[in-house]
Amino acid sequence: MNEKCAAGGGDYFSGNGSGEDSCYHKNASGLVAGYDQCRRTGNGSGIGRGAPAITVHGRTREDFYTGTADRREIKKVVDAVHIPVIGNGDVGDGPAAKALMEETGCAAVAIGRAAWGNPWVFGAVNTYLETGEILPGPSWEERLAMARKHLHGLCVEKGERIAVREMRAHASRYFHGLPKATVLRREIMKALTEEEFGRILTGYEMELGLEEPEV
Repeated sequence: MNEKCAAGGGDYFSGNGSGEDSCYHKNASGLVAGYDQCRRTGNGSGIGRGAPAITVHGRTREDFYTGTADRREIKKVVDAVHIPVIGNGDVGDGPAAKALMEETGCAAVAIGRAAWGNPWVFGAVNTYLETGEILPGPSWEERLAMARKHLHGLCVEKGERIAVREMRAHASRYFHGLPKATVLRREIMKALTEEEFGRILTGYEMELGLEEPEV
């Protein structure tokens, strides 16, 4: 993997950037393929069989989203296996990613919830790791434009009916912190088509002066 961060949230990461079919196994610490298994299989040789990398989240199933990710467990896996370990948990910006990598020795980080409604986080993290620069966040225009693009992609992939309903949760994240975001989210919840979704955003933009109305 050329980049230091990858999208998380699933059980596996597909692809290795070389054009070959590969599978990156992901697990939460304390589960079947967690640290205990690393010890039982002798430095994790069993885990590495057939997988080019393993991703470890520093929470157990019982922890769910509570508390903070235990970086000590990630480091234990790093020390136990002979394949790259991708650390996961509580990474929402460049400094957090750097701290995780330095404390655990992991080869890269995976980002899950922090990317929900914020796809710019990957570029921001990679830039920080490479240069130490903290990039400014996206503008209102960029966030609304990305919400439109996100919905359109979902419509192409899943069909409009499913896409519009699924997009409601994503949209709430895109709108977080915007003026009158509560009103905007409430209106978006009523949208049943991509056209209605776009019309609501256009009305919002015009109301805030983010876009000049067509003459």
